[in-house]
Amino acid sequence: MPALGQTPAASATPPAPAATPLLRWVTGLLVVALVVLAVLVGQGASGGAGSASASPSPSRTPNTCADADLAEQIRTADAVFTGVVTSSTSSQAEGGDGAEILHEVQVDLVYKGRSSVTTPEVQVRSLRGTEQGCDLGALEDGEEYVFVVAADGDSWFAAGDSGTAPATASYVEQVDAIVIAEPRPPVSPEPEQASFEALDPAEPTTLTRAAAPGAALVIVGLLGLVVVRRLNRR
Repeated sequence: MPALGQTPAASATPPAPAATPLLRWVTGLLVVALVVLAVLVGQGASGGAGSASASPSPSRTPNTCADADLAEQIRTADAVFTGVVTSSTSSQAEGGDGAEILHEVQVDLVYKGRSSVTTPEVQVRSLRGTEQGCDLGALEDGEEYVFVVAADGDSWFAAGDSGTAPATASYVEQVDAIVIAEPRPPVSPEPEQASFEALDPAEPTTLTRAAAPGAALVIVGLLGLVVVRRLNRR
């Protein structure tokens, strides 16, 4: 402790200079800039990932189904009938694209195409997993459907946008309201009946009538012979 009247010695370590306002402003600005840069980098990374996940894979062409109401579908169809799918078989579609399903159908009522749907059992073909058109897929065995189909050789074809659907009460009511003709079970065409021409029964020719012309000729011949003999005698 210095004696009275003496000047205290200077401290060995000088005090740290106080930060100036300019230095504090520059430091704060640098911190804000770093924070903004970090936020922008994070948003860019998440935005890029979102864009990549939202883009669909172009490896497969989606099916295209026409947007038509039931009335138009029924109008363009070759046949409309209700029936139960009794069995189904699947095979590879032509060209190796997807599968073809052949359904055996027990027909109940025919709304359209009565001249074509003439048997109680028909085949309905559909497609599944193809790249073109609108696939209906496989139908459930034992379920009843309204079939709105196109002619396909010896069978019928049902597309996903043809109007073929489960035969619910409401759907059948819609079909009934569109098709004016009363639905009927399939009926086989009647076989052609052989026609016979009726002939009037004629009386059989008697032996006397049949032999009369010959007898007359014999008599004429005998008379001629007698005449010739008399002329010769003269």
